[in-house]
Amino acid sequence: MYRIILVCVALATGLSTFSQPEYYGCHHFRNLMPKHPKLTAQEKAAIEAGILRSDTINIIEYAIHLDVTNEAQQAIAGWTTISYNPLMENVSSITLDLYQLTIDSISDDSGLLDYSYDDECLRVYFSETPLTSDTSTVSVYYHGTPHQDPVWGGFYFELGYVYNLGIGLSTIPPNFGKVWYPCFDTFVERAAYQYFITSANNHKAFCQGDFISEEALGGDTVMRHYIFDEQIPTYLSAIAVSNYTDYDYIHEGANGEIPVRLTARETQMTQMQTAFQQLGFAIDALEYWYGPYIWDRVGYILTTDGALEIPTNIAYPQSMLGASLTQNGRLFTHELGHHWWGDVVTLKEHNHMWIKEGPAEYSAHLFVEWKDGQEAFVETVKDNQLFVLEQAHYDDNGFQQLAPIPDEHIYGRHTYYKGAAVLHNLRGYLGDDLFRSTMTAVQTNHPYNSYLSSEFRDVLMEESGYDLTSFFDDWIFQPGFSVFVIDSMNTIQAGNTFESTLFIQQKLREAEHYHTNVPIDVSLYDENWERTDVQVMVSDEFSTVSVETDFNPVMVCLNGANKLNQARMDHTIILQPDQGFNQQLPFVDMRVEKEELADSAYVRIEHIWAAPDNDNVGEGIWQMAERHYWRVDGNYSADDILLGRITYTGTDSYSLDYDLCSTTEEDLVLVFRPNASEAWEVYPDYVFQPGNLTTATGTIKDIRLRKGEYALANGDQSVDVSDVPNASSTFALYPNPTKSLVNIGGFMAYETTLKCLIYDASGRLCKEFGSESLVGEFVLEVDVAELKNGHYVVSIVDKHGIAIDQTGFQIIK
Repeated sequence: MYRIILVCVALATGLSTFSQPEYYGCHHFRNLMPKHPKLTAQEKAAIEAGILRSDTINIIEYAIHLDVTNEAQQAIAGWTTISYNPLMENVSSITLDLYQLTIDSISDDSGLLDYSYDDECLRVYFSETPLTSDTSTVSVYYHGTPHQDPVWGGFYFELGYVYNLGIGLSTIPPNFGKVWYPCFDTFVERAAYQYFITSANNHKAFCQGDFISEEALGGDTVMRHYIFDEQIPTYLSAIAVSNYTDYDYIHEGANGEIPVRLTARETQMTQMQTAFQQLGFAIDALEYWYGPYIWDRVGYILTTDGALEIPTNIAYPQSMLGASLTQNGRLFTHELGHHWWGDVVTLKEHNHMWIKEGPAEYSAHLFVEWKDGQEAFVETVKDNQLFVLEQAHYDDNGFQQLAPIPDEHIYGRHTYYKGAAVLHNLRGYLGDDLFRSTMTAVQTNHPYNSYLSSEFRDVLMEESGYDLTSFFDDWIFQPGFSVFVIDSMNTIQAGNTFESTLFIQQKLREAEHYHTNVPIDVSLYDENWERTDVQVMVSDEFSTVSVETDFNPVMVCLNGANKLNQARMDHTIILQPDQGFNQQLPFVDMRVEKEELADSAYVRIEHIWAAPDNDNVGEGIWQMAERHYWRVDGNYSADDILLGRITYTGTDSYSLDYDLCSTTEEDLVLVFRPNASEAWEVYPDYVFQPGNLTTATGTIKDIRLRKGEYALANGDQSVDVSDVPNASSTFALYPNPTKSLVNIGGFMAYETTLKCLIYDASGRLCKEFGSESLVGEFVLEVDVAELKNGHYVVSIVDKHGIAIDQTGFQIIK
């Protein structure tokens, strides 16, 4: 379905409009996201011109008189008085946004005024030219059925509620004040409000701001008056009408008492209080990081759909009453975070939506940190980053820059979740103390301002004293991701000091240029696996840095404390020799099983979401992976046995392994190198378990995890096991050639099970056979009758995944 949305752009000197089709989306929840058509250059210019109205006329206050008693017809009637003053001489008209309502009349103190209206833009002609020194008013009388966005937002008559949500998620620009009162409907223009709301059926208005009075108008009809003196943009103005009741209490915050109000129907109030029992953690966390809460109260009011950051009266969906405390905490903190980012400091144009949505979503992370501690916070940050790496480009039709983000994706995954990831990176660049003081200073020194991203950068630089040019160029103004990895390290001892020189390489995933001036932690571990972090500055593709420690590091990695979100996910496990372990590890797309372990082991797995080096590959490798690989490190020895399992997929063009197996998996191999100075080689110690070779999905299992790097590749699956450690036993295979049966005989010095893997001449796994437990002399009989004529190879591994022997045979029928 498409409808025509016109954006009002008229200034005092003229009128211009354009058409904009609607599209689909949602607000905040991961299971949905918007889709918008791209605006033309002319449409963009029209929106920018509309914003410039605020340079001509300043709106001081909207006094909205609205009758919502006609719930059955879902209609409103009333008038809005607009107080304003011109900012320049000889202003002859005012042009207001008002969407598809019927105008009854327009007047000012002199009487009725002439106007023109096209269901989008209402231009009112003054009878006398107002003076810049005076405050003037104009009153617009109107009625009709207010508009709802096809997906989310607008004015609702629903399930006994009357309320509005001031954002239309499938509309550009998304500002939706215009659907219920005439206004300058932009993020830039701010004004105070009065509400005079008439309702019936025992439903009463519960509005933002201060309750002034209630007037009985006969029967069950009442008019309630509220005043909201703070300056807010139009999308944050709201009313809510139902048979509500309030629950009020005081929260003792770090900066004094903060009134809190929960508003719901009486039958829902107990559930609402339960859902919001952790709200104090959110208030305290956000005051700590962003500065004092400036609004008169923290307030939430139940509605039927979605959530919106309406100051003092946050719209909150009643469906969340059945959600967990964790889910409610994340959502109500996101909306509360907007009371700093969005309600006080906001964006100027819709293509810079991350300025408010990124910090708001990161606020939910800060809530977890404040309530549950550092470990839970890091898990939350990593969960968000993994979601961004896996999902954002799928849902937003590619890798998008945060600003200016394309019109089609202003409310997409990148805006919310990469926005939050980038806020975490800003904290990592500045450090906790400077990040906190900077975010607070922006609120304190620049309230009620609207910014483009370049302007927001300049304000952050002004308040922090930190040059953020590279940060914005790398993380905001280009798509994709960066990751730094250690190529090699050399450590020398000088007295009681150890100096480690690290050679660091930067890799990119769908980014347009290398990141520069990146402060990243070098995490060094001593023999007791205590970590020391030393921050270094890295840039461009290659960097060399030196760090000093008072111990000889046994392992070194980057970003051990996860202060930066990059194109890398990691997980660390501590394994004990007397405890079983066989788990799918979080974040790194690998399952790990402990088989034999002489002592406790510290194991770190990194999944790098960028291409492995491909300039030094061994024989039999035709094509390296282009999108990811793994690094395995730790303190376990070569005699310890850890097994890994990974799953590959190439089902669509965004899949990590699409380049290797989108057509067939016949040539898929696992390759390995101990470090960056050695060549990639086809790895012998694993079992290939494909689907049917054309599903583009399958498993690489029983990988003997040695320390080093692993990647998928296309190459020769006929693995040479001659150099594999512990391949000491020899087996005999007979008869050869054969028609239907082969016997595998030999001697095992230790008790084990054996697995026989039969490959054809192309390297395709044709048959897999496992034995029962055996020791000493044995003979295994394997039925190969279903195999076609040709040459085959049998690879034999023990229960630990250790390769024992390999031999060939021929089938002739």
